[in-house]
Amino acid sequence: MYEARAVFILQSHSKYLFDEAIELDGIRLESKDGKIYGEVIVQVEKVDPNLIVEKAFEKANEIALLLTLLFGESFIVEDVVPGSIVAVKKKEDAVKIEIYESIRLLIKASLSIEKRLSKEKLGRIKSELKELLGKLSKPERGGDILRAINWWRKGNLEEDGVDKFLDYYIDSIRNISLCNRL
Repeated sequence: MYEARAVFILQSHSKYLFDEAIELDGIRLESKDGKIYGEVIVQVEKVDPNLIVEKAFEKANEIALLLTLLFGESFIVEDVVPGSIVAVKKKEDAVKIEIYESIRLLIKASLSIEKRLSKEKLGRIKSELKELLGKLSKPERGGDILRAINWWRKGNLEEDGVDKFLDYYIDSIRNISLCNRL
């Protein structure tokens, strides 16, 4: 089993500036130049950058959905970059440590609104994220709620009027379905 580090970038219409990093359940979030950067550790069976990106994307997308819910503004995963991969293999008389490194460049420009978040606000966000993660980890409704938020987020980011309508319509149907099951 290998332990791999990955870095991800979350995108929204606004820029967010944190006074300090947020660390929660093995995920670290911080802001740089108005973007939210995250770092996550994932377990993989083999040294495969695609597998690392896939597992890291799942975690990053869950955080993006939770931030969408908290801020009422759509967040999407802009990029996921695999970092170092470490494997510790123990034998009877020796320990072998394997370290793999992955590097990739990303160049992108954008224009957005900047939002500064104080330490107090970050503390509230951290506690709300922890509470939401706890609620959404319950199998009976967590996946359905995240799916509904996902459709709202798609509609919020969509520029085409018809697609935006369809995304919001699907979100409305999901919400009605959720309410009927409560």
